[in-house]
Amino acid sequence: LTTSSALSLLQEYVQDIQAHAYAPSTLRNLRSQWKTYLHFCHCFSLTPLLASASTISCFLAYLSRKTASYQYVINHLNSIYIMVLRVMF
Repeated sequence: LTTSSALSLLQEYVQDIQAHAYAPSTLRNLRSQWKTYLHFCHCFSLTPLLASASTISCFLAYLSRKTASYQYVINHLNSIYIMVLRVMF
């Protein structure tokens, strides 16, 4: 194998891993949580990606006003983290 063909195979493998990394129900939850975050950013005219700590903090405060569930807030924070990683890589 040449270096470029080996790299091409690795890139295909990465795409395959990413395509199967989450169960369909998990992907639905992530999409829903991401949409909530995008809606929040839109309503307050904030930049969603590469957001400042202030933006994330305000989003978490916004969520905490909607629910008393700590896990609900953490799940949304995790979805932002995952989406940012997917965009960056």
